[in-house]
Amino acid sequence: MYIILNNNKKKNITSIGQNIVLDEHESYHSMVGKKTVESVFPDFNHKIIESCKIIKNTVSASKTRAFSVLFEADIYSHPYVDGAREEDINSTPDILHVGSHYSNDFIRKDITRNEKEFLKNTIAVGARADNTTDNFGSSYGFGIEFFETANNVSMDERFPRKHKHIIGWGTISEDRRTLTFTSLKKNRKLTDVKWLTYGKKIALGNSDKPAIIRNVESFDDYTITVDEPFENFTPKRSLFFWACDIKIGSIWLGFTSQQNVYQQSPTCNIVTAKLKQIQQETGADWQTIRKACRLTASNSTFENGKWITHWDMYRGFGMIDVQRAIAYINENK
Repeated sequence: MYIILNNNKKKNITSIGQNIVLDEHESYHSMVGKKTVESVFPDFNHKIIESCKIIKNTVSASKTRAFSVLFEADIYSHPYVDGAREEDINSTPDILHVGSHYSNDFIRKDITRNEKEFLKNTIAVGARADNTTDNFGSSYGFGIEFFETANNVSMDERFPRKHKHIIGWGTISEDRRTLTFTSLKKNRKLTDVKWLTYGKKIALGNSDKPAIIRNVESFDDYTITVDEPFENFTPKRSLFFWACDIKIGSIWLGFTSQQNVYQQSPTCNIVTAKLKQIQQETGADWQTIRKACRLTASNSTFENGKWITHWDMYRGFGMIDVQRAIAYINENK
């Protein structure tokens, strides 16, 4: 039997709304989080609220309910170090929280007292390969509930939606065909960029949106040459470079050499989107959804007509299987 810490048994909870809050203080990180939710659940029919755009910060525990009522939101994604425990402070059963188990470092961190105990209204998530043997991935330990294989390869394969996204900045040559990247960090090269291939669409523009689109003709470590000139742009001027058809895994982790890097930030967004999809399609409350997700997650087995859970400290109950959870809820109404 698994225990929810200090579970509030309040009954007859009235939904305050079905919007999502991305509880973040940094605009770029939040923007990528929004694209992640849209990639995982493109049919979400409510709003994604970004706290950094409204209050320029995360929502404090004492103000969560007021913020939720004002913006009609019943789930929060909080992808920060020790985010799950932070989110659980003053939480209530009608508002579900998803937070980082602890950090992206491969360290043991127990956030509850034992393997049977979990946070009351917050789901702690981790990121790693789907095994218990690799000695890399994010933090692990008591309290972790679900995980995702949140590296660039897996996310790109599972979530095919493409986005327009700023990939850097730099200057353009006199003939307006060659882009020189000045934003590449030390030891990073364009030849290591996961998504960059011949024929990919590249655009120039400002920080808000791309303007003229061209196709990649060639590239080397620091420059990209396109098939036609970028007209009406001043040579040597610093400009923003956009990719026009990039998947979410390559936005989070754009380099091929990062394929063994797993992050809890996209995991928070992915799990939030999965939970929202289950809620939207079943109308179930969060306690019912949480139970169904545990029972039908990827670690579980179906034996003698019922689901059996298998928890471990690296993956929790496994990855949420949206369709299996929906089926379980519908079959057990």
